[in-house]
Amino acid sequence: MSIIANNPYFECWGHSYHMMWASAIWTLGSTFDKEFSFLPNIKKWDEGFITLREKKVRSFYHGSPNGIPPIGTKAIFEGQARFSQLQYLSRAFNGKEDLNDFEKAGMLKGIYVEAFDLFLRIIGESTPLRTDDPLIGLFLLVCDIAINPTDGFPFDITQYESFVILNDPGYRFLLLCQMIRDRHSNLKTMIRNYSKEEYITIGAILAKSISCFSPYDSATFILHWIKKEPVIKELLKQEVLYKYSSENLPIRLFFSKFLRFQEDKFKHPQLFCWPGMNFANIKGNTVNLSEVYQLFEKHKALFIDDVHGNVYHSAIENYTEKQIDETFNDFYAWNASYDMVRKWIIEEGPFTFNYEWLSSKFSSDQMRQWASNNFETSFGVYPEKFKIL
Repeated sequence: MSIIANNPYFECWGHSYHMMWASAIWTLGSTFDKEFSFLPNIKKWDEGFITLREKKVRSFYHGSPNGIPPIGTKAIFEGQARFSQLQYLSRAFNGKEDLNDFEKAGMLKGIYVEAFDLFLRIIGESTPLRTDDPLIGLFLLVCDIAINPTDGFPFDITQYESFVILNDPGYRFLLLCQMIRDRHSNLKTMIRNYSKEEYITIGAILAKSISCFSPYDSATFILHWIKKEPVIKELLKQEVLYKYSSENLPIRLFFSKFLRFQEDKFKHPQLFCWPGMNFANIKGNTVNLSEVYQLFEKHKALFIDDVHGNVYHSAIENYTEKQIDETFNDFYAWNASYDMVRKWIIEEGPFTFNYEWLSSKFSSDQMRQWASNNFETSFGVYPEKFKIL
């Protein structure tokens, strides 16, 4: 790719980077699509990556030059969250608070502005004053595209040689900023209404500039799975009832919530990119606050902990306490089994049972027995019965 060739930033690592991607998709495939009829067919990926290794393409062979992007995923997340928060606070106070006020309050320093400062430095702009400035809207859109790669999932790989670059949020962020500077400077002033139309139009331009599909394209593509694939329809029926088939229950639970999230991102992509512009009751909002509240409740964290560290299921509307408790218990039973299998494979010595973090209501012996029973249910033998040779 011309946007990557001879770019000094891109001495990236990645010899086995695709293995992480393939492993995740393999888990989904084994649960929902064993023939890879709609998921990306990872069985066909090896040839492409082997070719890169044999040709000694940088970052795909042992001993290749390695490097890291100038911004990390955490900084992008924190920048996205902070500027969304500032937009909300400003609108909630009728626009009386600007970035100078927030800076005086200590809200614009450290990791919270690393991504924004890099964004401004690359595109050659100074810090704006108003929180609804088009530059802040563009920054949040760049964050949204950067943290939502599409090459390899949900779409198949389009460019093996660029696979690492186009899936690393830090490199994606950098590329998008460079494209704004070099080819699309007009985008700096285009976000005015923070609308769905602006999100789709400008997002498509930015994604195309780095040879990727946009997050909206991704949501649209996944919507076809939801409408056409019987196994996905069945999964979402289970999501409605909040009662999942036992096979790989945590995967089923999270993937069903991912699918629901994509449904709503297709309907209201602007809300998830610019939440701060929609969370205050101000004339001109494209989504009313009642709907915003419902979406927030629908996609909030499933599990929370209290001041004592005990983990609980969040209260969820439309589900009974029995439904929530059963799914919560099944979810963590599965996770304990996953953890025990991991210990079985990589840890030396006898099994350890460190599950007190889950609840302080039970003794260590009770948690040990619970984990052992889960393991025995799956494998027909108690972990204590293993003998160290």
